[in-house]
Amino acid sequence: MVTRKKTAQKVKFELAKSSIGGIAVVVFCLFLWTFIFGVWAGQSILALQGPSARKESNSVQRKTEKKLQVTPQTENRVPPFIRARKKVVTNGVQ
Repeated sequence: MVTRKKTAQKVKFELAKSSIGGIAVVVFCLFLWTFIFGVWAGQSILALQGPSARKESNSVQRKTEKKLQVTPQTENRVPPFIRARKKVVTNGVQ
């Protein structure tokens, strides 16, 4: 008995022009909503860095600067001086 191989059935979608247009409208609305939401979120994040927020943050900084006073010892420190040395070669090994 010979067994026949089953052929894979192809999936077909039949859409009318109006249904394709409807899908396009829905996708456009989703993209538009994403864009509007992104602009709104961006403005709300950048609004924290506006002039009025700077005034508030400056007053907060002044209060913290009064609490944290820099001592003269840290201001007068000299950075370390690094000198270059010549490479010493001994027996062909560096």
